[in-house]
Amino acid sequence: MKSYLIVLLMSVAVNRCADSTSEEPTAKMIIRSGTSYGFCSGYCEQLLSVEGNAVTFTKLNSRAPTLPPITCRGVLTEAKWTDLRAQADLSQLQKQPKTLGCPDCADGGAEFLEIQQGGEQYRVTFEAGTTVPGFEALVTALREKRKAFADCQ
Repeated sequence: MKSYLIVLLMSVAVNRCADSTSEEPTAKMIIRSGTSYGFCSGYCEQLLSVEGNAVTFTKLNSRAPTLPPITCRGVLTEAKWTDLRAQADLSQLQKQPKTLGCPDCADGGAEFLEIQQGGEQYRVTFEAGTTVPGFEALVTALREKRKAFADCQ
């Protein structure tokens, strides 16, 4: 009986330790941002994807398949990734409507912010040049990163 109790207590302790190490904040996260313009020629869409310290920037035009996508890659410092990740709160983004304002109305352009984490993904699309309430710093940082790829060819 005593050995049964010891085994039971050890099983409970091991299970509790395992549960505490699988918290959501440590789940793999991908942050995406981009712009698109409806009445445009050339590369009218810009997409930025940040996963860990890996950054992928792509320019494309889905209306002109003769223009091949252009992709460039970069690297973030660990500190910059940690900063972006701290600002990217999926549960707070999910409280926003999927569309803010009138994106790309009168060719004003559309912009989006998307966070993917732990099997969940949520995107908010908004008018280019505006922002998502509560995510101003993240939107600004991602815009700056897209601008850093302006010479991507």
